[in-house]
Amino acid sequence: MQCRHIDTIDQLDELFDLGVDHYDEVEPADVNYSVDRPKFYKLLEVGMLGCVGVYVEDVLVAYMLNIVTPSMFSDTVEAVNAAMYVSPSLRGQGVLNMMIDYSSEELKATGVDYMVVAFKPNTSGNVPQGFREMETFYKKRL
Repeated sequence: MQCRHIDTIDQLDELFDLGVDHYDEVEPADVNYSVDRPKFYKLLEVGMLGCVGVYVEDVLVAYMLNIVTPSMFSDTVEAVNAAMYVSPSLRGQGVLNMMIDYSSEELKATGVDYMVVAFKPNTSGNVPQGFREMETFYKKRL
């Protein structure tokens, strides 16, 4: 298993392809998976996307996708997690912590001050070290 920075459109497309599995697992069946790829490509181009992938024998099996932005309320830069996924066969093997550690180092090196991550409810007992609960998010279909 190896963590790698995702920094090309081809790699980003690979992430979005794996995202189908992620979406099928967490979203209701009546919600269609439709990524606005051009917007993500633009974020990548302007340096506002911090993506990490975990590969096993050159196959993407997990990812963490962060949008990097100046805080609207302070003089800090934040990486706000937009999505993260670990293939079911690798859960419980430290992949999430590996991605967070790798991503944290990369983001810190580029001037990011904070990482904001929303964990799924079933992760609550396994929240990686260093994170503190700030809020609880809920989602409702309108």
